[in-house]
Amino acid sequence: MRRSFLWKGEEPEKECGGHCLINWPTVCTPKDMGGLGILDLERLARALRHRWCWFQWKHNSRLWVGLDIPCDKSDRNLFNASTIVTVDKGNKDSFWHSSWVNGAAPKNLAPSLFRKSRRKNFTVQQALNNNFWINQVCPLHTDAEFRKYASLWEQISLLDRNPNSDDKIIWRWMSDGNCRGVANHGRVAEGTRPSPEGVYSGGS
Repeated sequence: MRRSFLWKGEEPEKECGGHCLINWPTVCTPKDMGGLGILDLERLARALRHRWCWFQWKHNSRLWVGLDIPCDKSDRNLFNASTIVTVDKGNKDSFWHSSWVNGAAPKNLAPSLFRKSRRKNFTVQQALNNNFWINQVCPLHTDAEFRKYASLWEQISLLDRNPNSDDKIIWRWMSDGNCRGVANHGRVAEGTRPSPEGVYSGGS
């Protein structure tokens, strides 16, 4: 199917007969959601790249940990949105980007403070040392900034941490909390059950 349809291009002379254009988002939807279950190579590659992030978190004894991994900003943003972190030591998770405050990332809880922060990448451990994160966002000027600061500070202060234990991470889309790469493919953002008539782009 890929050779007959996907690689034929979109030229008008190739859009007829056995080479009809295919609605690939629908075709690549899992069968139990109304699609044909054909692997979406872009999503599959992204799911496999998420495994690099996962292994970096879970298996820090691997020789490549600490080196650059083949993940771009979009990969990391989706990984952070797809995981929930329980902070103890705080030496692995990003203060702003990881979802560690009641399952949410501080940059989403207080976007105005994130924009103000002079540094965007530091760990929770670094952030909470002598309230480093507060120094990064001060001075505050507006009532909205003060409210966001007070809310974030309160949520952080109520967290129960054990600085002698390792941080924990779970994959929020799987019932057992594990990231399985290919098993995650196509499951994160599927919101509807397409009808069979929608498989072909010319269908109604």
